[in-house]
Amino acid sequence: MEKLRFIHMSDLHYRKEYAAHGFEALISAKQHPQENVTKCLQKEKAEGLDFVLITGDLTHEGETEDYTALQELLKSELGDIPFILLPGNHDRREAYRTVFKQYITEESTDESTDESTDSVFDIKGLKIITLDTGRSINGEITKSQTEWLAEVLRQPSERGFLLALHHPLIDNQDGLPPALFPDAFTEVVKNSHILGIFCGHTHHNYIAQFAGKPYFTADSMAFSMVSGEDMLTFKDCAAYTVMELSGRILSAGVRQVVPVITDIASFSSDKLSQLFSE
Repeated sequence: MEKLRFIHMSDLHYRKEYAAHGFEALISAKQHPQENVTKCLQKEKAEGLDFVLITGDLTHEGETEDYTALQELLKSELGDIPFILLPGNHDRREAYRTVFKQYITEESTDESTDESTDSVFDIKGLKIITLDTGRSINGEITKSQTEWLAEVLRQPSERGFLLALHHPLIDNQDGLPPALFPDAFTEVVKNSHILGIFCGHTHHNYIAQFAGKPYFTADSMAFSMVSGEDMLTFKDCAAYTVMELSGRILSAGVRQVVPVITDIASFSSDKLSQLFSE
């Protein structure tokens, strides 16, 4: 069975133009995420790609025009290479669905909302399941999503399954809480043919296991954050993960886009909250 090679990137926080005040001013104080994404895709496409996976926070509170610009960027750089994406807590659902509706499969069944984006994709016999955890800031997987996931995982898949979501499932990843999920979710994952779990949100890469399955958190393609002593430091850093699936074994390698990591600014938690409200 041929190897599959793909990119896992996350947290682009993309906008065509950023505001000159508040939190967006921090993002605009560094290299635009578009440059990071372009460098990544051009390099990895030249080495061979089967697909690209992007696990949320595609834009930073973006409008329809921002999602349209991101879609045009991905299509321009990838050509006929498929990309799979899902929203995060900084994505606006209406704008996301307007632009990326064709990337949302008809399999969505989350009864808690009429705007579900949960989907299933098939790439060369590998099924990729996306769960939308991003409707709350810290993330949540509902009972109906868990039931839907269990049903999908009972279906045959030649090469197994990947599970993708925005929020982490493991506690204390860089001080951020994990998504809420029912106890049944852990059992569904544990007893499945999931080969790997992929998430973002923390802006730091992290590799572990969840319910006995390989678990990968991607860096951000926009910036990183380091917390300590009630202070949060923003850094000009962008990275992604190159994944290879051989048989049912996943291997991962982190690649840095910004070669020299520099501090952008440091803020107290109170000041950060103020920036988000501006």
